[in-house]
Amino acid sequence: MTRSESNGNVIAALNRAWRLTDTEFVCLIHNDTEMVEPAWLARLIAALAEPGAGLSGLYGAKRLRASGRLVGRTVVHSLLPSPTVRAPWEDVAFVDAVCLCISRRLLDSIGGLDEGYGFYHGIDRDLSLAVADRGRRCLIVHAPFWHHGGKTRTRGFDADPELERGDRARRDSALARFTEKFRHRLPRDVRGRRERVRDWLRTRLA
Repeated sequence: MTRSESNGNVIAALNRAWRLTDTEFVCLIHNDTEMVEPAWLARLIAALAEPGAGLSGLYGAKRLRASGRLVGRTVVHSLLPSPTVRAPWEDVAFVDAVCLCISRRLLDSIGGLDEGYGFYHGIDRDLSLAVADRGRRCLIVHAPFWHHGGKTRTRGFDADPELERGDRARRDSALARFTEKFRHRLPRDVRGRRERVRDWLRTRLA
């Protein structure tokens, strides 16, 4: 265990933490996540043995718009009570920060997590597209989990609307930073033609 001297930048703390490890893989996971599948970590690591795989996780989306926002109907996940990802895994455009698994060597070659995003917003999309920039795939793994949603970030919003406005401004700033940095990659859609047509028809007929 390592302790920070102050409660500062979360991303900087994560970078300090993974650089202290000597493991082959690094797994970052939210503290309000409860894993139900005993082999969850083995499954995340097994996915990284797939040809061209670079990043694995439990929640993500197959399409990102030019604005950097995900397309909701393309989300795949292992979230209980109703996981949607097909076992053993599916390719996605980005992996959500609820759980990120990557080889230490690849994370080091990327330069770690981009601390320019400030508090926490944006690092999952950023890491996913940094992985894609190196010709690697992002995968969502079938390993059911509960996300209890501690709402630490939103605590106090009802009592002080200014807190919510500040949070929204930080989110907007992070998204603008992301879209500028990866405009050469956006929009991004990992679905094949057949899957795109199927999703389009499903939306039209809904």
